[in-house]
Amino acid sequence: MKKITVFVTLLMAIALTACSKTKTKEPEPEIYVEDQIYYDDEYDVNFVIFGSGYSIFIKRIGGTEWEMLVSYDTGDIYLNEFEFEEATADLTLLTGGEAGYYKSPRIKNVSEHHSISFAEVVERGLIEDYEPGREYFDGARLYEADGQTFCIVQSRYNEFNVYKDCELIGTYKTAAEVETALGIAGQSEE
Repeated sequence: MKKITVFVTLLMAIALTACSKTKTKEPEPEIYVEDQIYYDDEYDVNFVIFGSGYSIFIKRIGGTEWEMLVSYDTGDIYLNEFEFEEATADLTLLTGGEAGYYKSPRIKNVSEHHSISFAEVVERGLIEDYEPGREYFDGARLYEADGQTFCIVQSRYNEFNVYKDCELIGTYKTAAEVETALGIAGQSEE
């Protein structure tokens, strides 16, 4: 009886081992983790880049919006305040994390770049007109009055930089303060 019990136990052990080896493991579904940052790369992206205050913005050629870089690392591109460059680079897009990124760009590798003037950026229509009364916008906006061109940049929340002839003339906390400084207060569209 002892021999039969040992033999049956041995057969069951072999059978269970064989079953476990033939069983395939199904891939686990990707789980979204709230604080995790996801990375996607884009290669050979053409864009215009400039800096304002403590922020750096890019606008893809053919794109519609200015995007704030998530890093001050611009590779081989060295920018002074309100200086423009056109570049081709690889970008990494960040999504997620505590900061709540959504396809927020970071420069990975610069292929080429060259300086361009503010006048050329305006001529190419890369900066939209400023809309009085609008409290939030991305990047730069133009305002023209009395033959002068102003550029208003919302460089951060509660930080608007105003440039005239490519020189910073003031930093303001609200769009209303900008409009008062430019003499357009009360002209907002209803």
